[in-house]
Amino acid sequence: METAGRWRQVTCLSVSVRVMDSDRAQGRRYRLVLRGELGEPFGFLFEGMQMDRVGGTTVLTGNVIDQAHLHGLIQRIQELGLELVSVEPADEGPDGTGCQPAGGGAGGA
Repeated sequence: METAGRWRQVTCLSVSVRVMDSDRAQGRRYRLVLRGELGEPFGFLFEGMQMDRVGGTTVLTGNVIDQAHLHGLIQRIQELGLELVSVEPADEGPDGTGCQPAGGGAGGA
C-alpha cells in the first residue's frame, strides 16, 4: 500500500483504486463557491453552513463531517440547478473562522 498526500493506494481482487484517507476528511471546514448571489431564503437548505455573497458568487463555509456530507451538499446544489464554481478545504484564519482579515497578506493595510 502506497501513501501519497491524503490518498492511499488499495488493491482488492486485482483491482487498484484510490481512496481518500478518512481521518483527514472528517470534521474539516470546506468552502463551496456558487455562481450567483443566493437570497437568505436559501440559507435553510444549507443548514450549518455560513452563507456570504461576494462579487456575484455565494460562498458557503462550514464544517463537513465526512465525505457523505460533502457529497450531499454537492448533490443539493445540483438539484437546485445552481452552478458550483469550486470546492476546497477552508484553511483556518487567525480568528478560527476560516476567513482572512480584510486587507490581509504581506504589507496589507
